[in-house]
Amino acid sequence: MNNGTKWFLLGALIASIVCVTLSYKCCGDRDDEILRLKAEIADQKDVIVEKEASYNKLRDDTEAMVAELNGMIDSSNTVIARKDEEIATQDERLAELREANKVLTNKDEIIENLKEQVFILDKKFTLAQAQLSLKDNVIFALNEKYKVEYKLRLESEALCEGLRVQVKKQILLIDALEMKLAYQKRVSLYQKIGFGALGLLLGVIAD
Repeated sequence: MNNGTKWFLLGALIASIVCVTLSYKCCGDRDDEILRLKAEIADQKDVIVEKEASYNKLRDDTEAMVAELNGMIDSSNTVIARKDEEIATQDERLAELREANKVLTNKDEIIENLKEQVFILDKKFTLAQAQLSLKDNVIFALNEKYKVEYKLRLESEALCEGLRVQVKKQILLIDALEMKLAYQKRVSLYQKIGFGALGLLLGVIAD
């Protein structure tokens, strides 16, 4: 083997050593980057799980409040309907007394009839007041139900948008990680080729 060939092979050997060394350094940097990406992906997953838990709690709390308000509405409506029946009964009795009063001639009977009419009117007024109060309760419950459901809708939209953002971030991180892993695989292949070339060059030079 002439000197020119030996110098060429020596230069090739040095170049191979440099390439392998650089590939190791690059591979080490990539390893650090891969670890960082994996950590970020794990963090994103934790954020997504946390947001999902927040949404589920909000939904459950809202459903519980709506169920309670619906119970209040149903209960009030039941009592209102019962008072409607009571008022209708008083109206019937009042109509009977007024008809009877038209034919009464005895002063005491007329007075008793009028007293009973006043009593019924007072009872009817009391029932109507209670009914109005119950209707106020229904209106209040309906308003609160609307507020609760509206708040749920707004917060759900915000949470869902946040989840979409987190998922997009996670997808981008996973894509980046896959690229890094593919690059690392190529570098590993180059290292194997480089070691093979080094062994071959060393064998040739030694000869």
